[in-house]
Amino acid sequence: REELKLERCESDTCVYRSPQLDLIVAVYVDDLIVTGSTIDVVNKLEQQVSTKFPMKPFGEIGLLLGMQCELSGDTLTLNQSHYVESILEEFGMDKSKPSSTPMNPGYKDVPLGEKETMSEKPYRRVIGKLLYASTRTRPDIATAVSILSRHLSSPSEKHWKAAMYLLRYLRGTTNYELAYTSNSAQLMGYSDASFMSDKTSSRSRTGFVLLVGGAPIAWGTHLENTIALSTAEVEYMGLSRCA
Repeated sequence: REELKLERCESDTCVYRSPQLDLIVAVYVDDLIVTGSTIDVVNKLEQQVSTKFPMKPFGEIGLLLGMQCELSGDTLTLNQSHYVESILEEFGMDKSKPSSTPMNPGYKDVPLGEKETMSEKPYRRVIGKLLYASTRTRPDIATAVSILSRHLSSPSEKHWKAAMYLLRYLRGTTNYELAYTSNSAQLMGYSDASFMSDKTSSRSRTGFVLLVGGAPIAWGTHLENTIALSTAEVEYMGLSRCA
């Protein structure tokens, strides 16, 4: 790092930048993502790194950490269509009838009796796979996955059916992708909240999304730890998380 005159980013210790060369390097184990103001500065870094370590020549990003990346003109797209298809095939939902929403509008997340608990279904596995997609390229399923993740220790048939319903939604939205353009670098944020949506604890759920270049860069959904006393209060909770 010192020899290449790279500075570590304080907010993300896996990201380095070089003010002198005007480039940014993101590191994940032995994979590098390099972006610079010109191709010459990227080639210069490649030459410097190759003198220290055996490496493959830099090229355009194709498949990275389960995400398909494609750069066309001033637009970068990210998607996990191949990953979603593998989930659907594994759980036998690749030929299912698509649903229009991630969760059934009539779904109510209420406690179930002990006799309703089932353990023979691979519930944890399907939720784990959905969780990875929801945190990488599919913010549209984040709330559904968050709700279903609450029942990993004792899922019921109702929760399994809800997970399969979510897979049906992915069946119809397999090719959804995030598209970032360089035309708009403005940061925009949105938040929302549902007052006392958890009928058991009376806690509210909040959610937020941050966008740059016309697509999400960060998002989240949470069941708040404290009980809001009004709709205005829970909206402030959501705004606070977004900020």
